[in-house]
Amino acid sequence: MKMFSSLLMGICFFMVSSLEAQKKTEPTTEEVSQAKAFKEIHEDANIVSVNSLEKYVFSFDETTEMVTVEETTKDRLMCIAPDYKASFVKFYDEKSTVTDIEVFYKTQKKKYVRPQDEYYNISDYFYSDARIKYFNLEFPSQGYQYQVNFKKEYKDAKYLTRTFFSTYYPMEKKEVQFVVPRWLEVELVEMNFEDYEITKSEKYDKALDADIITYIAKKLKADVKEKNAPGPSHIQPHLLILTKSYERDGQKTDLFNSTKDLYKWYRSLVEKMENDGSILKTKVAELTSEAKDDLDKVKNIYYWVQDNIRYIAFEDGIAGFKPDDCQKVFKNKYGDCKGMANLTKEMLQLAGFDARLTWIGTNHIAYDYSTPSLAVDNHMICTVLLEDKKYFLDPTEKYNPFSEYAERIQGKQALIEDGENFILEKVPVMDKKDNQESIRRTLRIEGEQLVGKGEHLFNGESKAGLLYSINNVKTDNKEESINEYLSEGDKNQTISNAQTSDLNNRDQMFSITYDLKLDNAISSFGDQIYLDLDYYKEFNRFRFDDERKVDYTFGYKMFFLVETELTLPEGYAVSELPAGMKEEHDDFSFSIEYKEEAGKIIYRKVISIDHAIVRKKDFTLWDSCIDKLNEVYQEQIVLEKKS
Repeated sequence: MKMFSSLLMGICFFMVSSLEAQKKTEPTTEEVSQAKAFKEIHEDANIVSVNSLEKYVFSFDETTEMVTVEETTKDRLMCIAPDYKASFVKFYDEKSTVTDIEVFYKTQKKKYVRPQDEYYNISDYFYSDARIKYFNLEFPSQGYQYQVNFKKEYKDAKYLTRTFFSTYYPMEKKEVQFVVPRWLEVELVEMNFEDYEITKSEKYDKALDADIITYIAKKLKADVKEKNAPGPSHIQPHLLILTKSYERDGQKTDLFNSTKDLYKWYRSLVEKMENDGSILKTKVAELTSEAKDDLDKVKNIYYWVQDNIRYIAFEDGIAGFKPDDCQKVFKNKYGDCKGMANLTKEMLQLAGFDARLTWIGTNHIAYDYSTPSLAVDNHMICTVLLEDKKYFLDPTEKYNPFSEYAERIQGKQALIEDGENFILEKVPVMDKKDNQESIRRTLRIEGEQLVGKGEHLFNGESKAGLLYSINNVKTDNKEESINEYLSEGDKNQTISNAQTSDLNNRDQMFSITYDLKLDNAISSFGDQIYLDLDYYKEFNRFRFDDERKVDYTFGYKMFFLVETELTLPEGYAVSELPAGMKEEHDDFSFSIEYKEEAGKIIYRKVISIDHAIVRKKDFTLWDSCIDKLNEVYQEQIVLEKKS
């Protein structure tokens, strides 16, 4: 009985203690009020970081003789929704390790969490060594708080390339600190600080013999995830971390102190490849035997790689930077950009050409090679030197013609191998008209239908995209697919007798000719006929949401040309023609023109997206143009019977 009483007292004491501890973790009235105030500011957010510290401490590992970095993050988080369940993730890979994860209540009492550890599933990647440690936290009420701490170690400082200030939740205050020993040279490059409240301070710590550089950012909004947005390095505030050199025992060692150092490291990886071109010789001979000249030989090899090697992104440790051996890609019939570039280079060299591997950053990245960092590039292509000219070959761009370049690399600086040296050269920029898509139709009125012929012409990236789509359709469905494309699924358009130019010839303009009938395009009232000559009405619904925060980027520069010729029916004259419109601006223009000419009505429309972007400052202007475009789209031609 005495033992039972003691046990009962113990249970009661535990329950009281637990209730007391729980009470201490519950938000106070002031904290609930603070959470509500945050919610008014950040309507779409569920949690806010009240105070965050991100600290990087540089050291030297005597065993590996590498400069290492320990990253510590401490984030005090408050729930501003009625309740919320959040996931917290830390990335790592072969070159880094997550060494510790801790979660604390606001009382500083530790909360037990069991992090999960697994490979990160990256869309479009065949294999990646990226891993994540993650766990979930439940915030039971508005104002509830946790502190989440991570520790991560970089085994080699070159792989710590940058840090972004903002994250997927708003932050009231974020402190980013670097502890840099005096024996180490680190440059911090400030990017996109404009319009942000970010301050910097520096001090020397004598005990550590290190400089402590601290950035404090306040009132950071959550990252904006919007479709067709520029890459984050173009718009988000961040620091490029350039670990340039170190000095030990009076001897200086360069890391990435210049572009030359970056190239030297890339070249060291290339030299570790074990290319065996013997199995390529028969295929190279086959591709070049009947070519009429050197240009034809290069094209045949380039197009063969485009057509026969499947592009699959691949990131696995050092393989994220080192190309696969040419024979492996050739046998497997797949590879990443580096493997495909290397195969192209080896095949061209076997054919007697001067071909070289080339590193490049796509337009997703804001930097160039004046910044010696692994963050500068994300792609590899091949450059061939032919008749004193450099041609950039990107075999991952299926159906891209020789000497034409995808928007994503146009104007970008390319790092071309040149033995112990390197060549820097910019990829040529194409004009919007190089991607021209044209629609020409000749029509006549038969009863209540518009009847006639049409022709669609495609160049550049408009052509490459269409060829890719058509050639990926099953053979027996290609005609149906082309008809569906031409009619846009509109049952009022009947397409027949569609004929295409060679689906495999990427060197010429691609064309589709066809017969068509348009139902419900004509309305007759007494002696008058009302009709509309524009069935496609491009961009008629393309307006920007008031909530969009960043520029809108297109896949490529565009130039649409639509020309329609209508033969007037016998006994009718034009009573009314729409006035048309013309809007010309820096990045885009719209033009529609109607005119009567020798018994015909000529309709001409031009839509031009000059630089593949609409900037946020121009959204209102863009929407105004779309409104004017739609006004013209809604107007009709009126024909009247002659008296």
